[in-house]
Amino acid sequence: MTASSIRNPILQFVAIALTIADPTFGFVHTAAPVKNTYGPPTTYGAAERTHRTTTGNRSMRMKSDPSPPAPPSPPPPILQHADVTWNIRPFYEKDADRSKSDRLKHKLATSAIRFECRITGQTKPTVLLPRGGKTVLEAYVIERGKLGKKRVLAGRFGMTTKRGPADPLIDSAMQKYLASDLTKNGIAAGAIIFMYVSQPYRSRGLGTLAIDVMSALQSYIGNDAILCVADDDGSGKLTAWYESHGFKVAEELQHILGTPGGKHGEAMIGPTYTPDTDETTTVNGEEISVPFLGGACNIKWW
Repeated sequence: MTASSIRNPILQFVAIALTIADPTFGFVHTAAPVKNTYGPPTTYGAAERTHRTTTGNRSMRMKSDPSPPAPPSPPPPILQHADVTWNIRPFYEKDADRSKSDRLKHKLATSAIRFECRITGQTKPTVLLPRGGKTVLEAYVIERGKLGKKRVLAGRFGMTTKRGPADPLIDSAMQKYLASDLTKNGIAAGAIIFMYVSQPYRSRGLGTLAIDVMSALQSYIGNDAILCVADDDGSGKLTAWYESHGFKVAEELQHILGTPGGKHGEAMIGPTYTPDTDETTTVNGEEISVPFLGGACNIKWW
């Protein structure tokens, strides 16, 4: 506002007089900044805007970053004989060949034997092998699920169940690789037909437990050696694994085991044995060792 803009003559006169006295005087409205008594100004300089924008972006990036990965869970424990139940089952070349009627016949036959032992007071056989000269060992473990405990099939292992005929090549291989003495009737050998461990139970010692059980069963049958063919596509890993369990590569047995020149794997021979057990029990006040088959090894033929 200036003096010329005032309409009242008296006020106009006063304004002119004040202007003469002080030329810098004037009624001019200016946009004075509003003082912010509660903090910093509400406008930012270039440097401050850059800092806040950078900080804001960084905070946004931090929020969008994924959370750190959870620590890996500990590996499952190594299985012991007390963790596994071994079921002896008839051998079929293919699972499809085993019909429901065959399973029912096997169950009825084993139940009848157990019932006869109960009513006659006889001791139930520790091991009863099916006819046919072959059997399958099914390894079951107990797992905890959402609905409680359940039996899970962890592996299947096939083997022969008869005392093998004496053979000069097996005799010499036994003496050469296992330093075994010949018996009066010569050395007899059984064989491992196949070994299969389900994926979740690999590297948990189930194969080692299976070797113990099959070696004990072969000894129970009367065999002195156990034969197998280690087929690992030439990697040598399976051969080394068998060697860690007392087996030896026996080249002279390649033809006998149907793998001439190593076509289907390495022929191997190992001793039969019954594993020692640290378990004991008390009978009539006397402490005695628990047998492996039917004791430390939970084996069921029914």
